[in-house]
Amino acid sequence: MSEPARTSVRRILVALDASPSSLQALALAARVAAEAHADLEGLFIEDTDLLSFAELPFASVTGAHLGRSRRMDQGEIQRAIRLQAQRAREAMARATSAVQVRWSFRVVRGNVQRVLVDEASRVDMLSLGSIGVSWPRRRSGGSTARGAARGSACSVLIQIASSDAAAPVVALLHSEQGNERVLENAALAARASARPLIVMIPGSLDDPQRAAEQAKTVLASWQLPRVRVMPVSETAPRVLLTEARQLARGGVLVLGVNHPALASGQLDELIDRSSCSLLLLR
Repeated sequence: MSEPARTSVRRILVALDASPSSLQALALAARVAAEAHADLEGLFIEDTDLLSFAELPFASVTGAHLGRSRRMDQGEIQRAIRLQAQRAREAMARATSAVQVRWSFRVVRGNVQRVLVDEASRVDMLSLGSIGVSWPRRRSGGSTARGAARGSACSVLIQIASSDAAAPVVALLHSEQGNERVLENAALAARASARPLIVMIPGSLDDPQRAAEQAKTVLASWQLPRVRVMPVSETAPRVLLTEARQLARGGVLVLGVNHPALASGQLDELIDRSSCSLLLLR
């Protein structure tokens, strides 16, 4: 592996809950941290909303394997949470054993979304799964991903559970001021995941030809084996985003959160309906 190009990513926080989606987020975050020479921090959050719900007199668990509803036992929930935290730490150790990266792991208690947004203020990138462990009457993992993406002060990498190893990383450019950062982060994701990189150059840019040349210049230092700079005649932001999502299906889509297609609450729709992982840049 050649030396990584210089990046601004120095600290990566990965939210863990032992779900398949969060474990995939951990695997990618570990590789990104190794490529960027960044520190990797694992965080397991004991959900106080869940613990509070378990204390209510009407709280119950229903499942096909149970055959009936039964009283939710707070001690049982606490033991299950501790077991998940232990499994998350063990997964952290395994994921980092194959890469040379400094790592740490913490367990905190609080409201999941508020804790994530607060913790994300200290790091350069937050990595989490799109769907977490399912608890009775708990908010969906997707809502956690949406809240983190909206409220975090750092970039957010959202891992979709299903992925295709051959699918590309797609960088969607949209403004001359932010193009270089999108390109660098896309190159970082491509190297970390061993995926080809496709850079979409929209016709809506002031100077598409100049943007294409800039992309080639920025990416040259990354020495990526498979890069395609692709001019796109489409200019409508929503259509561009749809095309980018289709192109990145099973892979990773990289774009800024200030992309015009994400105005008016469209960020939630992007997270809910995408069949690719997302790297949303602040």
